Amino acid sequence: SEMCIRDSLLLIPTFSEGKNGYLTSLGKEKPTPVRLQLKPEDKMKYAILKENFTPARFDESQSGQESFIVSSIGQYLITWSLKHIITGKKFDYDIKKLPDKIVSNEFKFNAQDSLYVALPYEVKVQKTKVK
Repeated sequence: SEMCIRDSLLLIPTFSEGKNGYLTSLGKEKPTPVRLQLKPEDKMKYAILKENFTPARFDESQSGQESFIVSSIGQYLITWSLKHIITGKKFDYDIKKLPDKIVSNEFKFNAQDSLYVALPYEVKVQKTKVK
């Protein structure tokens, strides 16, 4: 699950030592949340002064395994790989500028390389580059 903060997304792990936090209390075994945010140089490069992430979404597949997270700020679509986050590469993301402010974004079911992106006056299918 995720929580939207002004300048970052907080990824809260729900599994630890083979235990599912939705089914049993993790107690002292709770994993440390991971804070996802943009690199300072990307904030400058893309002139992102006021950060308001849209709610993050995970990809969904028939296997039930999640591999990616997507969110946006203004007209920038940001995609992270969970594999990279787990190995400590939380600043390894793909950022793409779209023609207008992004209202909402979500992965196409069972298609990690496609996102539905809602702009104020249209919906686009956007290809992703994150591996």
